[in-house]
Amino acid sequence: MKNTHPMVYFCLGVGAGIAAGLLWAPDSGEDTRKRLQSKAREGGKSVQRAALSVRDSLQDAVDRGAKSVEKGLDQAEAAVAAGHKAATSAINTAAKAVSQAF
Repeated sequence: MKNTHPMVYFCLGVGAGIAAGLLWAPDSGEDTRKRLQSKAREGGKSVQRAALSVRDSLQDAVDRGAKSVEKGLDQAEAAVAAGHKAATSAINTAAKAVSQAF
């Protein structure tokens, strides 16, 4: 079981806790069902909040990544433009030197 994901152990622990709670529950079956339904709703809301938080975090990461890529593209574009300008200047200087030599 050394390759078993820790979440499996967590789920087993939750299941054992629920089973133990039901075995030693001091309330009637109806009260226990109502309490379980209430806790299940609370758990569902908690999972929903966590999922929204994860979604927001992922969206933030995607946005930061997009900005980083955009910045990189802008820098690459500026470097290409500077290279083009330098090459054009070098060609013009060389052409002028050749024309003056002859």
